[in-house]
Amino acid sequence: MDEDVQGMLQQFIGQTYGELAKLDQNIVGRTQHLRPQSQEFKAIATNILTNIPNNRQLTQTEAPPIQPQNIQPRVQIQPKSPSDQLEFDFDDSATAKNIFASLKRIEDKLSNISNRLQKLEA
Repeated sequence: MDEDVQGMLQQFIGQTYGELAKLDQNIVGRTQHLRPQSQEFKAIATNILTNIPNNRQLTQTEAPPIQPQNIQPRVQIQPKSPSDQLEFDFDDSATAKNIFASLKRIEDKLSNISNRLQKLEA
């Protein structure tokens, strides 16, 4: 592995370990799912960093040939509408009627509350 890439990898792993260590300090009580993770991450990161192949190992191994795959694109035809305008379907379904009835009840309640507040202020 290139020294620059290895350095970036070490920096990334070090930053991630530091962030996990900070988060571990915020844990007040341990549970099955809430426990410090930084030590587990440190063990995994150490294993990764010690097993990084060098350039000679990478050049000695050959990658398997890539098989071309036929991928058919999915085309969906959508009706044209202005891109900056959203459309809502307010049909005469029962759901739409229930929504409008609920909105009317909320509006009536707010109007009632507003009237009562005005009477209290006067």
